[in-house]
Amino acid sequence: MRRINLLIIAKLSDEKITSKIAPLINSELVSSIYLARVKPLNIAGVVDVCPPSVFRKIAIVSEIYRFLQCIWLLCTKPVDIVMGIQMIPHGYYAGMLGLFFHKKVIQNIIESEEKIRSNYLSNTLLRRAQAVVVRGDFTKQVLLEDPTIPGRIYHIPNFLNFENIPKPTKLINKKYDLIFIGSLTTSKRVDLFIELVGILNDFHNLPSIKAVILGDGVMTDFAMQLIKKKNLENNIELYGYTPNVYPFLAESKVYALTSQYEGLPMSLIEAMSMGIPCVCFDISNIGTIVKNGENSFLCKYPDLRDFANNIYNLLKDEDLYNRMSAEAMKIRTEKKEEYSMSSIQKLWENLLKDLVD
Repeated sequence: MRRINLLIIAKLSDEKITSKIAPLINSELVSSIYLARVKPLNIAGVVDVCPPSVFRKIAIVSEIYRFLQCIWLLCTKPVDIVMGIQMIPHGYYAGMLGLFFHKKVIQNIIESEEKIRSNYLSNTLLRRAQAVVVRGDFTKQVLLEDPTIPGRIYHIPNFLNFENIPKPTKLINKKYDLIFIGSLTTSKRVDLFIELVGILNDFHNLPSIKAVILGDGVMTDFAMQLIKKKNLENNIELYGYTPNVYPFLAESKVYALTSQYEGLPMSLIEAMSMGIPCVCFDISNIGTIVKNGENSFLCKYPDLRDFANNIYNLLKDEDLYNRMSAEAMKIRTEKKEEYSMSSIQKLWENLLKDLVD
């Protein structure tokens, strides 16, 4: 089998994109990886395709330049497969470029299946793709039940080395009661996280509760204003984006996931592997990791009262907390092989063989 040239279009952080493409970089089936991103990744085995720094300051200019670079690349390089990571807009780019240049397309979905299926163009591009990669078995099963989507749907996790994740720290003297990790976009519902802190403060009589928000995005200013409006400046620290979340997780008691739409966030798995119980809305693939009432809690979206009650119980019942912490930490051994480099590399190679055979 000849080696394959890939064009990957994405806009994830350095850490997230590396965890996705590292198994491909190390694969003997892959010859070249061209990565079309806003800024360069600068790692061996990847050819960065990104706008000059002067164009990155204006989003629309940066996107147009990046799309034109992809066209130029497809005209001048022997690319075999185009892959978009995250449907909007990168899956759109991949789908259109694949159609125009007659290239095979992989749609790598990191959003929830509900968000994708509710959009006509996204749904159309899924049907046209030669392969669809998803984050969890729940999403895979939902898509397989749709007769209009081709059967080549693959569940391929991100690479995660549990040996690099710190071991749990003692519950006492932790700085934060709650932690939120994620880009501040509308689907992540950081507003609900802020509302939760307010509920715990007002209705559960926890005036000294401390929470931290890690991430930035289009909702940052809104989050700042909402924190101020609810007089929670002394309760919530809006830290911003950080490439290393582990020191903050080590200082946090409970991880809260308030997203309306979600694939399967790595920060959830990292938190659980550090023995941090999580409270999440029961959406998409979350239930494939979280066992409600055993290693964490699941709540019906958008029931904030139930969400707040579960957090309160974890913070106030040390026996419950310790039991859930021990169960959550089992993910380190339960998922070690599934998330290993060798296992994920094999899954990618099986997909590539299916496409070129």
